[in-house]
Amino acid sequence: MRSQYSAAMSIWRNRTVDSDHPEPRRDVGFIIYAVILLSVICLVPIIRLLFLSLVSSTASAVLASPVAERTAFAVAVIVCVAALWGGRFQGPATLPPFLTYALAGSEIPRLTTYRRPLSIAALCVLGMLIAASILVATSMWTTGIISALDAALVVVSWLCTAIVVFCLWVTSQTFPRASAVAASVLLAVGGCVLFVPGAWQAWPAEILSSGPGAAIALIAWAAFVVVGVCCIPRMLETQQFDDLLKRSIRLAQAQAQVFIMEFGQASSIYREPPRLLRTMKAVRPSRHVWITIARSDLYASLRSPIRLLTSLVCVFGTGLLVGFGSSLGPLAAPLGLGAGALSYMGVGPLADGLRHGAAQVSDLSLYGISDRFLISVHVIFPIFVSAVVATIGGLIGVQLTSGSILQVLVSTVSLSVLTVASILMSALKGPMPVQFLASVPSPMGDPMVLTRAMWALDGLLTAIAAGVAVSALSTAPVLMIVVAVIPLVLIARRWRYRG
Repeated sequence: MRSQYSAAMSIWRNRTVDSDHPEPRRDVGFIIYAVILLSVICLVPIIRLLFLSLVSSTASAVLASPVAERTAFAVAVIVCVAALWGGRFQGPATLPPFLTYALAGSEIPRLTTYRRPLSIAALCVLGMLIAASILVATSMWTTGIISALDAALVVVSWLCTAIVVFCLWVTSQTFPRASAVAASVLLAVGGCVLFVPGAWQAWPAEILSSGPGAAIALIAWAAFVVVGVCCIPRMLETQQFDDLLKRSIRLAQAQAQVFIMEFGQASSIYREPPRLLRTMKAVRPSRHVWITIARSDLYASLRSPIRLLTSLVCVFGTGLLVGFGSSLGPLAAPLGLGAGALSYMGVGPLADGLRHGAAQVSDLSLYGISDRFLISVHVIFPIFVSAVVATIGGLIGVQLTSGSILQVLVSTVSLSVLTVASILMSALKGPMPVQFLASVPSPMGDPMVLTRAMWALDGLLTAIAAGVAVSALSTAPVLMIVVAVIPLVLIARRWRYRG
């Protein structure tokens, strides 16, 4: 078995190796260079800004209050739900199609076959959560809120939480239908527990906030981690070969689209075709054209209920983050960043009709109506649904803290409108300009890599900026105006040259 594994891996590694043109080494070198460049330019200043924000007097008061423990519990529930739900679409145990065909159906243990992708996925999950916990624990220890031992317990508890999240991710890949039900139940139970006085302090917020019973709770949490890790080999053997091969082909197709920076096409690969409500008519005529178009957007979303549910959960989570951040002061910026990204992912499935309309206005008219009317009607459904669902989540989140209800209402509605504007802005941009493909040498390297990435992700970056702006609405309203002007100016420019 070992020789079969080594032979397959050797064929895969040497598939493009040429003695005169060692392309794989140059690819690895370029990846290392890009990672270092992005880390120095973007990551280090962001970490420094977050740490300075966390050690401020306002942030220290928030971290010392019960709001921090509630937020810790909510974050733990959200990441577990995300792992249970996300594994249905793409799990950590995935190899290229050739290796999947050669190894997954053989007698080689699945744990050996998938050890490399599992290790990479585990390092990514552990790295993100541990880095965040170290940042928060260090700031709390620096300001004297907790001792060094308590800070270490917080980091260890988040380490255990990260391992549990990884185990849930593998579980979701193995049992997709059961994991979807479990994610819904966990989200509902976690939301109800937050409203029960004192219940959220028991588990797992106790170990996530250095409470008095942190050591006992940490031991119980570690035992749960051991059980989850021991179940991973058995879950890998349970997965069907056809399902593994299907996932590997889908991931390879998505990676090819990401390589050419077609992120929209990459996400559409994971879109399942309608099944249960496939016979539902998406277009139902009415006396008024705008009712027909708006209603078609609604019925088109209902034909894919799982996708619609995922979208609504993301938008609801956006509202929760905005509600939590309404009373966190400087700490609201990271939550606003997450709210912007989550809003873009949630509103995206609701704006399929808007993207279709944007594609039609770049060509000859097919419906006998003006382009402005077509776009203005298509924005009704995504703005209305996202604003309502996000407002409900924001009101629930603000009830768990002591923030301003009016601020949350304005923030959620503004974020929904700006997210739809960013989607329209991205839909109108057309193909990438040729000049972006040119190389521009500089002492810091080639900056055109970042330019192409920013062009491809302009909608997401605008939505993230909108999330940060709404989180600072009470302290810096001018930032909100500046962020709102950016998509409007780009929409006007791209609308002018849409043909």
